Amino acid sequence: MKTFLKFLLLVFLMVSAASVGTVEGQSRKVKRAEAKAEKQKERQWNAVLESQKKDKKRRFGMQTDETKKRMKATKKNAKHINDKGREPFLKKLFHRKKK
Repeated sequence: MKTFLKFLLLVFLMVSAASVGTVEGQSRKVKRAEAKAEKQKERQWNAVLESQKKDKKRRFGMQTDETKKRMKATKKNAKHINDKGREPFLKKLFHRKKK
């Protein structure tokens, strides 16, 4: 009886070890497929950003010199106004909170 139980235990361990090996193989394939899909999505996003950058540059190039000058001034002024209320990055990190 003891030998039979040992034999069953041995068979059970061998079967469970074999099933674990196949599950890991499948998960690796799934992980690779997900990584590949993620890379493809990232490439598409980068292509969209690049096309937007090219379009912006093309539209800027179509403007007259006076308009370009005015656009640059407006951009600089907007940046100056919007950054006025912000604290510098390092100051935010090490700022002590009042109790």
